[in-house]
Amino acid sequence: MTQVDAQHQQDQHAILRDVLHIIATNPEPQSSIPPILEAARTLTSATGASLLVFSEPYLMVTMGEAESALPPAEEAKILALALPYGVHINPPLPEAIPALQGGWVAAQIRIQKQIVGLFWLVFDSKPEFSESAMQGVQSMVDGLTIVTMNTRAIARHEKLGRNQSEFMRIVSHDLRSPLTSIQGFASMLEQGTVGDINERQAHFVEKILSGVNQMTLLVDNFQDAGRYDPETGFYEMERSHCDLTEMVSRIIKNYLVPAEKQELSVSAVISDDVPII
Repeated sequence: MTQVDAQHQQDQHAILRDVLHIIATNPEPQSSIPPILEAARTLTSATGASLLVFSEPYLMVTMGEAESALPPAEEAKILALALPYGVHINPPLPEAIPALQGGWVAAQIRIQKQIVGLFWLVFDSKPEFSESAMQGVQSMVDGLTIVTMNTRAIARHEKLGRNQSEFMRIVSHDLRSPLTSIQGFASMLEQGTVGDINERQAHFVEKILSGVNQMTLLVDNFQDAGRYDPETGFYEMERSHCDLTEMVSRIIKNYLVPAEKQELSVSAVISDDVPII
């Protein structure tokens, strides 16, 4: 190996280290993709470099003169699907893509065997790469693949958050509407607005209103959960005292009516020394 070749290889290694550093320190694709494409231009002496992602989230980033030579999205997708895996110099272009002047390099962006994008370099003339240079370009493709994977993961995370908020909003609304009606009619029965009720009926109305209040609290919790941000957090967990005697008594009261329908009785024997925890 000559001194010039050794220096060139050192330069390649330095560029690849820079690419790894970019990926590690720039989680956002908007800040990591342009310097990686610029590094690919420097490594290969290309006049332009592009990354086109045609699987959601859609993305196109170009550096240098690549944009004018980059096929439209649909044609670029046809090219990517037609390419074998790896980096290709002046690969045959599909009929839908007009003939290009000079040289070009193309490579698939593949994630879990799914082709999601195209890496594209353009040159004034057909390039000739050494084996180490080809390995360097493949490393660039690998780096862009990692960034694309991160981009898709971020997009899925954001979509999941939106879907969660929308679900919580719909559920809260659909639950609150009938609860309001139930509470209104039960309150009318309790107040005697629609006529007198006996003691047993008043007991049942009290259970209805108690259940409505519990459901209303549950709906409020749903709404709070919908506002929860998993990134920054929303509320803090706090410990509080719990009266087990009161809790058991409340549960029995809530299930008393269903038990009576089955001609069953529900009772609890609670020791006086049960502590509050």
